[in-house]
Amino acid sequence: SKENLCEKLDELNDDVWDIVECRKDEAINECERIINAKWLKHELTQCVGNTHNLFQSEINRFILSSYFIIAFVYYQIGKPLPKRFQEHALPFTMESDFVDDPISEIHTLYQKAAKYIKE
Repeated sequence: SKENLCEKLDELNDDVWDIVECRKDEAINECERIINAKWLKHELTQCVGNTHNLFQSEINRFILSSYFIIAFVYYQIGKPLPKRFQEHALPFTMESDFVDDPISEIHTLYQKAAKYIKE
């Protein structure tokens, strides 16, 4: 009886390891399929594009808020706005809706913003 139980335990152990190996192979195949699929690149491209748009929206919001505060202060002191604030509301926007290298584009945008604020 004890030998019979040990034999059944060994059989169950082998069955479990067979199931584990089978599922491991399936998981590896699924990972390879996902890596080789085109949708991953597409989704990453969209994620970078959305991040780009989020940065641009936040920068635009900051600029417009700054303009609002500056216009309010000038209104309160009774002076006209300087020409640089009257000419355009958003002096630095990114060149296109989506660029190949958004990090360098955003860095360039920050440099433009810093230069504009120093004036």
